[in-house]
Amino acid sequence: MAEPLELHVSNRLKALLPSLSKEELKQLKANIDSDGEILDPLVYWHDGRRNVVIDGMHRFAIARKGSLAFPSKSMEFDSYEDAELWILNHQLGKRNLSNPKEFRDLIGKTYNREKGRRGGDHTTQEAKYQSDTLLPDAAQKIAEKAGVSASTVKRNGARVAAIEGLSKAAKVAAEKATDAEVKRLAKLEPAEQDKVARAVRVGQAKTVSEAIKKTGPKPAGKAPKASKGREVVSSAKLVDQLTKQHIGHVARGLSAIAEANGGEGAQFKIANDALNGMILALKEMRGGKK
Repeated sequence: MAEPLELHVSNRLKALLPSLSKEELKQLKANIDSDGEILDPLVYWHDGRRNVVIDGMHRFAIARKGSLAFPSKSMEFDSYEDAELWILNHQLGKRNLSNPKEFRDLIGKTYNREKGRRGGDHTTQEAKYQSDTLLPDAAQKIAEKAGVSASTVKRNGARVAAIEGLSKAAKVAAEKATDAEVKRLAKLEPAEQDKVARAVRVGQAKTVSEAIKKTGPKPAGKAPKASKGREVVSSAKLVDQLTKQHIGHVARGLSAIAEANGGEGAQFKIANDALNGMILALKEMRGGKK
């Protein structure tokens, strides 16, 4: 007799998409109860250590709770990054997100990961040119799948990238902000972002633009000019470039390694503490401290 299939839910993959609402979960369970079984196969991937659910996490939770059997099929991926991109594209193909914000964010995440898979940070003008050259059809391909324009895809990608760099409080404030407001917010120091977010949260301002005007934060000024006419790159700009190009990749890499090893153990903690120490030090250096 064949051994029952053992599946696991990856927190990293689970966080990729928005959770179902209580009403949506209730309806899904009602559908399964009405059918008497789970009809759609759960998709899983063996990540080298265990079988990870790729599609059907909510169905899997219902099946596990009710001790229900379920159909399944496996897929092959080279990495968690490839699995993430498949999940995003698969969800985008369904086009069943009723929340406009969630659908917009899904489009942006898909586009940004498609670019990231080809390498590069895609934030500087040089990188932007390289990205557009390497991926001439990426935005259009996603646009056709999502039923929007290519310019909308790129705009959503820029918005998602900007929000990912905001402080925790500012991310909440950015949910109802316009693209222009998100861009302005991203240019502020984290402490100033928090001030703006608080002003919106407590009702001192109705919009992010109004909060920025009331709290009076100013983005970092332009770097001074050297005596020979060449611009001296500020420490703030250098730290920002380093953070955008490398720190995020290292953090995600640590999470992926922990997933592959089966959890966050002592060595993960050492590496994670070192990374956090580096981030804190970079923040101080960004402000001019030696």
